[in-house]
Amino acid sequence: MEARLNALIRDIHEAALDDAALARLAAGIADVVGGCSAVISLDGGAVLNFNGLEADAITAWNQHFHTIDPWIALGRDLPLGAFIDTEDLLPVDRIEGGSFYNDFIRPIVRLDIVRLAGSRLMHLDDKLVFLGVMRERHQGPFDPVEVAALRTALPHLQRLIALRWRLSGDGHIASPADATLDALALPVLRVDQNGRALWANAAAERLLAENDGLVWTRGRQIAAQQADDSVRLADIVMRACAGRGGSAAISRPSGSRALAVIASPAPEARSGSGAEALLFISDPERRAPALSERLRHLFGLTFAEAEVAVALGHGQDAAEIAAARNVRISTLRDQISSVLAKTGTSRQAQLAALVGRLTALG
Repeated sequence: MEARLNALIRDIHEAALDDAALARLAAGIADVVGGCSAVISLDGGAVLNFNGLEADAITAWNQHFHTIDPWIALGRDLPLGAFIDTEDLLPVDRIEGGSFYNDFIRPIVRLDIVRLAGSRLMHLDDKLVFLGVMRERHQGPFDPVEVAALRTALPHLQRLIALRWRLSGDGHIASPADATLDALALPVLRVDQNGRALWANAAAERLLAENDGLVWTRGRQIAAQQADDSVRLADIVMRACAGRGGSAAISRPSGSRALAVIASPAPEARSGSGAEALLFISDPERRAPALSERLRHLFGLTFAEAEVAVALGHGQDAAEIAAARNVRISTLRDQISSVLAKTGTSRQAQLAALVGRLTALG
């Protein structure tokens, strides 16, 4: 059990920057407690991370069955941050006698799930986040020792979810790529072959709201206000979706200098409708904030912590940074520990990689 728990905590730390570790998260949680599946979900119907369940079951739960889920109803009354075996509060006979079991678990999930160990994990903005680990009837009751062990992983999980949620800004646990892009002052959009926006960071939303050069049309499709510019924009989007990419200057009715749009192929198409492109928009009228400023805004670092993070990202070691800042090495190590905690990273190499991405993308 100790090895499984350590592997889970390691994956939680890695998941700050690694999508593969994030994808393993629910499976690792279930494994520690001997569950058949695990789900991290929002009150109101939105699954953030899961394993052991089919996609059609998740869709059905999101659309309707969360409203009659007895474990969610119970979870609203659990102490915040506690992880408990719910069988004493919701016995098996009550579960199997209810509509959630008979209308959802058996016919749609197609498993004989009758037990859940869970947590009212945390608040995200005005939403509650729940963690549930489920067992089928033949697996028997949860082991109290395993349930107690998983509690030690919850603070790590809470920090990870809070970090990814804060970075996504749109109601999901962001991937590291989206999270990094959303932190930028540089406007970035992910579009399909028709120029329909599948995702836009906060800077892109602000830019298009100005209606000066680029605008939203019906269906969240991005277009230029000048016809010739729209043709060029559509061309570079199609080229990027074909794996090549390109750039275009977009004139602005206000008379401000033209926007520069760079289109590149997007990794891991998500829309189900073919290849996608990333659009990076440069506005020569705007000054990009310094990297340390972005780190302070994004992660709540102090001025000193942000400067230390930048130095680590640029390849300096602790002794060099301490000497340059004229501080004791012990003081610097305390600052590094604080930066790691606030950024959700577990090692200096992960922190340097995060800083490096922000540097490279503007």
